[in-house]
Amino acid sequence: MNKDYINKRNTREWVKCNEDSNSKHWRSEFVKEHGGSFTRKKKMWVWKNERQWVHVQKKGLGRWVHVQEKEKIVEDTRLRQTRKEYVFINKDGVEFLTDNFTTFCKKNNLNRAAMHQVENGKRPQHKGFTVTKLPPKEE
Repeated sequence: MNKDYINKRNTREWVKCNEDSNSKHWRSEFVKEHGGSFTRKKKMWVWKNERQWVHVQKKGLGRWVHVQEKEKIVEDTRLRQTRKEYVFINKDGVEFLTDNFTTFCKKNNLNRAAMHQVENGKRPQHKGFTVTKLPPKEE
């Protein structure tokens, strides 16, 4: 739903959150997406954007972000810390170390699904390449 129209009477968003039979559900979904809260004013619900801002340090640069965005940044950082590393070996025996399976396959004109089959042991090789997944690094 578009937050610009939520408090404008008789727009789709306003009707969903005020007069719809599932208006309670729509209000909670809207708050999940945009934050803030709804308050009752006379016979209608009004949304207030009560953004909470926090300072986040990322790559040496500080910036102000919404609390929900901070959670996404923290989750993204966790995912990067647990990235899988792969060793691709071509038919000449040259080893390539990468942490991005898809990009390596695109650059070398390899079929990603076929390379996953090689990784899982269902195929011996694909276009002369073999691949193995390295165990995660323990810190």
